[in-house]
Amino acid sequence: MRKIIFLISISLVVFSACHDRDKSIRKATEDYERKRHEEIVKENAHKAYIDSLVDVATGLYDETDTDGRRHALVILWQKYPQMSDKWEKVSESIDNMDVYGCGED
Repeated sequence: MRKIIFLISISLVVFSACHDRDKSIRKATEDYERKRHEEIVKENAHKAYIDSLVDVATGLYDETDTDGRRHALVILWQKYPQMSDKWEKVSESIDNMDVYGCGED
């Protein structure tokens, strides 16, 4: 009789431990997915912001708005100084009041 009670007790402990482990794994997975989703949302918002700056700086919205284009270009230059050769060309297109990239091969 004691052996049966002992086996039942052991079985309950093992079942409880497995159940708690499954809960922990599920919670960790949910936390990871939530954080991943938040990072993707932030990354997409940043990409949209940079894309809009590029559109303004290159003159896609209004090639005659030189002040707005220069402001967008300054922000891009600060965020991505390694692309200075590209920003120089955009600056030239602003000086000429052209849309950057039109007619270039």
